[in-house]
Amino acid sequence: MAITYLSGQRVQGIKVDRTGTPAGTLGSWTASTALNTARKFGGGGGLKTSAIVYGGYVSGGRTELTETFNGTTWTESTGISSTPPSMDTALEAFTSGGNATSALSVGGYTGSVNVATVEAYEGGSAWTAKTSLGAAVRVNGCDGSADNALTC
Repeated sequence: MAITYLSGQRVQGIKVDRTGTPAGTLGSWTASTALNTARKFGGGGGLKTSAIVYGGYVSGGRTELTETFNGTTWTESTGISSTPPSMDTALEAFTSGGNATSALSVGGYTGSVNVATVEAYEGGSAWTAKTSLGAAVRVNGCDGSADNALTC
């Protein structure tokens, strides 16, 4: 076990020894279908057969679009009541957590202000507003799902 100190705090982790592993057996990437809308600074999660990508910055501004992946193709939202639904607010630089059936958007930037909003997607046809953060933030950290998450 490796022990590291970061800003006076003790951080523990497990050191993994990958010696003797044949080249190409770990961490290999395979090309897949591209997203319908290229974006940066958005959120996402899931697995290679069930994923979600949402929000972010696209050419010209922020987007509220959501895309889901079934292992073969990406399906893009066409509005708030489509499947998958669009987010309630077009954001970038928010933090995200979860997966394709339980995703979370926390904080973010509208293009003019940071926000304290929290939105959850729990499958189905809508993003739902959750209890807001105590302060407006962007580029924060988050882990968890729509039902159980932590942000910092």
